[in-house]
Amino acid sequence: MAKTKIKPSLREQIFDEKVKIWTLYEKMQVQKALENTNQSKQREIYLDYISTFNYWGGVEFVFWLGAIAKMCKKQDNNIDNVAIFSLPKRNESDDAKITNLKVIAKQMGLNVTITKN
Repeated sequence: MAKTKIKPSLREQIFDEKVKIWTLYEKMQVQKALENTNQSKQREIYLDYISTFNYWGGVEFVFWLGAIAKMCKKQDNNIDNVAIFSLPKRNESDDAKITNLKVIAKQMGLNVTITKN
């Protein structure tokens, strides 16, 4: 017998739409910032990014970005704490994955409950 797909609840559908809208909004903000940045400044940002990534490496670069966010928070109180996570690994506990998802949801301004399946 073929497995039937369970239709998500209305609450889940609304949540999914909120996430899609938020993602589009964030992409629009980035696009707007890039359009308002001249070509030489974009090139400068790119070269800074590449040199920093090459100097620090992948893992250290993530920590560097978190430190930059903390430093910027001192200058601008509107900046929230930034947490950057690597992709979850198979051997990572469910509690650690749920904690990461809760932090990401809070950063996105979402009020969600995440539970184990």
